[in-house]
Amino acid sequence: MGRVVWDQGPRRSAPSGGLDRQWDLLHLPSRSRYMPALRDLMGQTFGRITVVSLLPERSKNGKTQWRCRCSCGEWAPCVIGTDLTTGNTRSCGCLQKEVATRSLVKQTTHGLSGKSGNSHYTRWVGIKQRTTNPNAANYHNYGGRGIFMHHTWIEAGKGFERFKWYLDTVLGPCPEGMSLDRKDNDQGYEPGNLQWATQSQQLGNRRTSL
Repeated sequence: MGRVVWDQGPRRSAPSGGLDRQWDLLHLPSRSRYMPALRDLMGQTFGRITVVSLLPERSKNGKTQWRCRCSCGEWAPCVIGTDLTTGNTRSCGCLQKEVATRSLVKQTTHGLSGKSGNSHYTRWVGIKQRTTNPNAANYHNYGGRGIFMHHTWIEAGKGFERFKWYLDTVLGPCPEGMSLDRKDNDQGYEPGNLQWATQSQQLGNRRTSL
């Protein structure tokens, strides 16, 4: 006679003999055989997400869900535990939005680049580097001696747009064979001190070495 195995599943008869244990393991419900111990994620932080509490409801595929708070202040009400531990979920969604915004800004600014060395964006980056970055090769001739970039043009986010607006609106399109120059070589890059100039005009505007 075989014996009956019962473990939250239908009754099944196992063959007699030494295979009873193997039969039991094969016919136990998979949920009973492989149920892992619940990992307590309470209070842990994953990226920008901090776990607040365990939810009683499981996901559609039977996974544990957690209520979380994002560092931006928003709630992430139902986050699957494995998505946290594997890094699939690192924010309430704000991180993805920031990445998308940075990508859009990058595409926009690069789209303004045009020919190398002959675009507003290239000019803006060059001026910003030589007036604010001590590691720039020519910083000593600019920022190192007090030549600055106007504070409204250097601000993060809107600085480039303001700089571009001034060049487009006040100075107008750059004439062929000219480039951006300062009228007073001892003053900064600021409204009223910029002009389009030829190479010979710029050479004549250089400060005299002492």
